[in-house]
Amino acid sequence: MNLNAASGISLCLTAGGRPDLLDRTLTTLLSHNKIFFSDFLITNDAGDEETNRIVIKHLPEAKLICHSTQHGHHASIDEMYDQVLTPYIFHCEDDWEFDPIAFVPKCLEILSRDEMLSQVAVRQSSCFDRSKVVFENQIVFETAAFSYLKYKRLLQKDWGHFTFNPSLLRKDLWVKVGPFKKYFNERDINDKVRSLGLTTGRMVPGVCWHIGDERHIKDTVRKRDTRAKLRRTYRRFLKLVSP
Repeated sequence: MNLNAASGISLCLTAGGRPDLLDRTLTTLLSHNKIFFSDFLITNDAGDEETNRIVIKHLPEAKLICHSTQHGHHASIDEMYDQVLTPYIFHCEDDWEFDPIAFVPKCLEILSRDEMLSQVAVRQSSCFDRSKVVFENQIVFETAAFSYLKYKRLLQKDWGHFTFNPSLLRKDLWVKVGPFKKYFNERDINDKVRSLGLTTGRMVPGVCWHIGDERHIKDTVRKRDTRAKLRRTYRRFLKLVSP
């Protein structure tokens, strides 16, 4: 598929505090796919100079949003997405390693063929426990190199409709369900996307591997929100049990 202005894709990447992982992410992602992105937006929510240096090293042309205080994961994504001028977004974080293959055009081809896909996710399918993940029985679409599987919607609260794993999505999805900061967690976004009748398509085989399992960054904003939510729940409980 030829990419043009009408099918423009912006790379939106959240980063901060893990410059060595970011270096691997950008090195492997851009080696075969940089030419398919028409714009680059990166948020450094930790505000560290080393992360900024890695961004400038790989993408001096990127719009780098550096926070002096942490805004939180969802708010950082909203800030980037709000500035996207292209119809498509490739979402990524700073802890993935990509196979040396040009996969972005295939993602767009898959997404363009199925309006009921919320996104096309590209995490290696071997990373998933297939005993816990239920897909449709048949491969929906095949190209010379890839196929994709759609999650089967079995339960009201099942996963399989949205993920922040590396994936291609339409900006219009965020316009419909965003901003993400109004949701408590990724599960709530997944459930909202499910309510629209959309599901995630997973490229098979995938093209990236998670490298940040032991390097999780604490979202202090979400921690504060969690405490506030618990306090509100406790106050409501007291009102219910008070004589």
